[in-house]
Amino acid sequence: MTSIFLIFSLGIVVTGYLSALPPLLYVSAFFIVLLPTLFFVRKKIFAILPLAFVLGLGYGIFSGHQYLALQLANELVAQDIIVEGKIIDLPEEDGRRQQFNFVVAKAYAIGDDTSTFISFPKKISLSSYDKLRVKTGENWRLLVKLKKPRGFVNPGGFDYQVSLLRRGIGAVGYIRPSA
Repeated sequence: MTSIFLIFSLGIVVTGYLSALPPLLYVSAFFIVLLPTLFFVRKKIFAILPLAFVLGLGYGIFSGHQYLALQLANELVAQDIIVEGKIIDLPEEDGRRQQFNFVVAKAYAIGDDTSTFISFPKKISLSSYDKLRVKTGENWRLLVKLKKPRGFVNPGGFDYQVSLLRRGIGAVGYIRPSA
């Protein structure tokens, strides 16, 4: 039983080393192809171990797709967007800017506050370079310019993009001056 969990975990770990996430359909098809081996193999462990690996791989790929679905849509990158929501953490100040995390309640294009974006990140990281200063727990309506989280991928180094994804932050950006 321990070996099954170990092989399942190995499938999850292997997902982290893939250069790109394959479609979930491929993993499902591979699992369906392996499933009949349970009926034809005498020693069931030889059929269960590959299935456990594929299930672990599928779970890892599914989780990866769920994390990536939290990110900002490509068509909204570098667009001016109005967001309404709440400051959820202590803002960090470094003299020239203030940075904070923001939970988005509503997001829409300028001049069209009746239709909101359907797939928009629930949490974003914003910076304020203006004189505007915010406090934890305040509700704001802000004009922002956003982009997808990204970072340098150096082996053994800190990965900023993964750090943001783990915290559920789907976009980073800054506050644009507005009335």
